[in-house]
Amino acid sequence: MAVTAVLAEAARALLYPPRCVFCGEITRFARVFYDEENFSKYTCDSCGEPLEPLSASKTPLCAQCGAENAGAGERCPACARRETALSGNYALFLFERRPRRLVLALKDGERVEPLLRTVIKGCLDAGRFSGADFLAPVPPWEGRPDHAGLIARIVSDITGVPALAGVMERVLPPGADKIPEQKRTHPSKRFENALGTVFLAGRDKNLRKSEILAKGIFLIDDIYTTGGTMNACASVLLEAGAAWAKGFTVCAARE
Repeated sequence: MAVTAVLAEAARALLYPPRCVFCGEITRFARVFYDEENFSKYTCDSCGEPLEPLSASKTPLCAQCGAENAGAGERCPACARRETALSGNYALFLFERRPRRLVLALKDGERVEPLLRTVIKGCLDAGRFSGADFLAPVPPWEGRPDHAGLIARIVSDITGVPALAGVMERVLPPGADKIPEQKRTHPSKRFENALGTVFLAGRDKNLRKSEILAKGIFLIDDIYTTGGTMNACASVLLEAGAAWAKGFTVCAARE
């Protein structure tokens, strides 16, 4: 890094001190002086401990969404109410506390890729991706950041499974002039809203189908909430001839 760039970064850190991604407290030194693979570049001392993945939980996990399952069946009560084309989701964390703050920082455009990479690398079970032919990031709405694409590249680097970008695209529902608001929508409606908004990308659909035919595919996204978007993507892939479609997300949310 050039001297001027270092000075500029140091000056910025004095005016806008770096804060812990997880709790918001000011960290001790400017970010420029930290190794990008080090938690302390993004966290305070109290939040710097490694995160514990869901796979270490003593509570059974839902076979569908990947979150902790308090129900009696293989799927949690929320997932048991829905039929989905997705053959289960592998989630690293619950959408709570530090993992929640990390995902929200990513969504807010903060520069947390190195921390995200470190967290995923430290918790990911690469064996879960055995048999997958490629990773397919969930497509963003037009004009929105491609968080899933970033996560797919990180997972690909760790597992060696290739990430294939641009497999699908998201299109507004017929008659809609803006992206549907989901935050205040009932979970069942959120699930339904995703149907009919995902399609194979590109003009040559036969070429795209040939890439998908008989392939085992992991869909990649930042968070699994109702699974509506994952289901819409899985439906498109299976209709195009995929052998199976599973999911991977950094977090799974409780309904």
